[in-house]
Amino acid sequence: MRLLTTTCFLMIAFAGLRCVGGDDSVALDGGQDTSTQDTFVADVPVDTAPEADPCATAPTKDFYVNATTGSDSNNGAGPTCAFKTITAALTASEDATAHANATLHLAAGTYGSGETFPLVVDHGRSLVGAGAATTKIQGSSTAYVTNNTGSIFDNTSVQFFVTLIAGDNIGGANGLAAATISNVTILPASTVTTPTTGYIGVACTAGNGPNVGTTPPLPSANLVLQSVTVGPNFDVAFSIGSAPSLQTACNAKVLTSSFVGSNVGITTGACGTVNPSNSWPSAQIGDGQVADANTFTGTGIGVFGNGCGSVQSINTNKFVSGYRGTVLVSQPAQYFEVLGNTFDGTTSPFMGMGLQTNAGASIAKLNDNTFANISESAAADTAVGGTTGYGVALGGGSVAQAQRNEIHDNDNGVQVSGKPATFDFSSDGSSVNRNQIYCNSKTLSGNGYDVVLTFSSATALNFTGNQWDHATPTTSVSLTTSANGTDVVTGTSGGATTTNAGAAVTTACAAGRVR
Repeated sequence: MRLLTTTCFLMIAFAGLRCVGGDDSVALDGGQDTSTQDTFVADVPVDTAPEADPCATAPTKDFYVNATTGSDSNNGAGPTCAFKTITAALTASEDATAHANATLHLAAGTYGSGETFPLVVDHGRSLVGAGAATTKIQGSSTAYVTNNTGSIFDNTSVQFFVTLIAGDNIGGANGLAAATISNVTILPASTVTTPTTGYIGVACTAGNGPNVGTTPPLPSANLVLQSVTVGPNFDVAFSIGSAPSLQTACNAKVLTSSFVGSNVGITTGACGTVNPSNSWPSAQIGDGQVADANTFTGTGIGVFGNGCGSVQSINTNKFVSGYRGTVLVSQPAQYFEVLGNTFDGTTSPFMGMGLQTNAGASIAKLNDNTFANISESAAADTAVGGTTGYGVALGGGSVAQAQRNEIHDNDNGVQVSGKPATFDFSSDGSSVNRNQIYCNSKTLSGNGYDVVLTFSSATALNFTGNQWDHATPTTSVSLTTSANGTDVVTGTSGGATTTNAGAAVTTACAAGRVR
């Protein structure tokens, strides 16, 4: 007899099990089935299509640049077809409609030769390097030689040489995100070997800086600098200002960045001669998180608060060397705060001033800062144009609140040289808010004090509730012969109210300092 058999194929990949009929004859012997077993075949499809070429299509959002292996004849769509210059990548991505918010990825290397400076980073585009230690942008070119138009470069006798111009007016219907510059080092032309007048690292005048509201928070920043090193050898490493003729102003955030060896690390509120009527520059330098702190090293001035502006916050930064940490001047911003910063004068070039203001500056909050080891030096005196050696030097203006500061081991702790409009350096009745002011005294010639008042007025300044070298602060009048380490020297001022001071500070003074 014949048995009609069926051969079954297991289509593993997609089809499952299917059977096909056949007429194979199988002989049976003594009733035993001697037929072969059904055959199972693994039917696995093989993909023979070629891989897509990542460089076949021009990019719209991500552009790649490699100063070593790239070519400007490439389209920049991937690492293997990267541009050689940032200039070429900016040109390819400049269409704000097609390429808005594009990111330029920079491979490790130095970007200078073949670049056209200043590089203009707008349309929400961002530059992202491979790390500040390995990715460098180096070069400068003339920009913004003005004719008294009120720009941040408002000086007809000086040519300005700029490396990067960045920023856009965001937040409206244009859909632009914040420009971001990160993980790169920015340097002037290689021929510039000392801090030189007119050289600017990053300039931002376009943005969404508001002229409304007097306290934080700000709108989201239109320019972010993060994990960037700027300098050495700039005049101003980063200038945050306005363009009055365009009625626009920069609103910048700066995090985890280093400003090195320049005359000024950051200038905020650079408005020129005319302030915009509807937009003032704003700055958030540090955000209160220690991990996001910026560092200022070897700068003549770390942060120069040039005055005009909406909200300007200097929050949790490290000023570790340089002649002056922060300077606030006239044309006061609507809101200025200095919070959680460290001003330490132990590293050369030695700091002669921690925070300095003039008669027009107003500070809303001066809280949680440390000012230490700041001493007078001939170099600092020359740089500042006057006597140095003050942790905090207030030229008048106003201080609405100063709490939880530690001011110690400086030649002088706090100097007030002009009559303030308002002044509150007190604990506001709570011991947790008290300032600690101690061990401020000179180690060499002359005398230094915790607080010295060098203006004439009948008004007493409010220093109640703080901690000093002594439970009852020592006071004296003479600005020249009072004992070294005296707590409060009043001069011809109305003096200071120091009641409810509490226990004396017991922390040991640094070598050579006295109470």
